[in-house]
Amino acid sequence: MDAELDRVVGNSIPTSRNMLEQWIREHEADRIVEAAAESVENDMVRTVSNAVLRAYEGREYEVDLEILAFPSNKLLSKTILCLLGIPRGNVISYKALAKAIGLKRGWRTAGRLVSLNPFSLIVPCHRVVRSNGFLGGYYWGMEEKRRILENEGVIFKSRYYVHEKCFFNLQRRR
Repeated sequence: MDAELDRVVGNSIPTSRNMLEQWIREHEADRIVEAAAESVENDMVRTVSNAVLRAYEGREYEVDLEILAFPSNKLLSKTILCLLGIPRGNVISYKALAKAIGLKRGWRTAGRLVSLNPFSLIVPCHRVVRSNGFLGGYYWGMEEKRRILENEGVIFKSRYYVHEKCFFNLQRRR
């Protein structure tokens, strides 16, 4: 019987009390490390989820930028930092964003960069509109973009046009 058990299990089961205690300690440490990592990950997910919900409702939120994995593309990272600088209740134009990130006539490029934002709502890409105040594109549609902006306090002069007084000057802030 013991020979059969040894053949099936091999050397994976400790044979002495000391070896058993050592094996338990090693595997318990692995479980503790895994549980701690899972706890940190759950806290991060909870933090980001709460921020997204608050942003969706138009309320203030904070997220530690350390937990967001910024893209390695420098221009996209610069765009994200500019978007984070737009206060609630305000918008900027694609043209102003292009100028702020160093693209002289690159408003289409700026629009494309905004569309690549991996942190929608947390990084407020919905606060970028056309120079004439028209909402422009949005992944979830113009009605949703309008609703989010209204919740943040943006004033509209007509259904899809933002009032001029809601435009923010990124250049003055620097």
